[in-house]
Amino acid sequence: FIEQAVDFFRIFAKRCHHGKEDDLLFRELKSKNLSEPHRMIMNELIEEHVQGRRLVAWLEETNHSLVYGDNSSASGDASEAMDALLHFYPNHIEKEDKRFFHPVMDYFTREEMDAMLEEYDAFEKELLHEKYNGMIEGFERKKGVVGE
Repeated sequence: FIEQAVDFFRIFAKRCHHGKEDDLLFRELKSKNLSEPHRMIMNELIEEHVQGRRLVAWLEETNHSLVYGDNSSASGDASEAMDALLHFYPNHIEKEDKRFFHPVMDYFTREEMDAMLEEYDAFEKELLHEKYNGMIEGFERKKGVVGE
């Protein structure tokens, strides 16, 4: 379960969701004359993305300890890491959805929003290819090792 949770957080939350925000939306917003409250929230969200990555890394480390190492305290650490993520993400998502995304759309023209949507689509397609090409390469490496 933890491996699947880490994979979800790494691929969907970090690469797809945060990736589109960090690499596309925030990039465009930095060129806009944002109000101070919007700029502050954007900076908070950027820092929260870093915090989210740290929490996922912590969860992955505790899982690694459970599977391969000293698991005497790792199960408690894994539980703490999951609990931290379960408290972190609802607040983060609420901030994005209720206090940021809809209001900042007013800084963009319809054409700018359409151009970002096209970039979002290309980003997601590339990400899917990256994810599944990586899986296939991993299978092929294992097959090569097994077949030798």
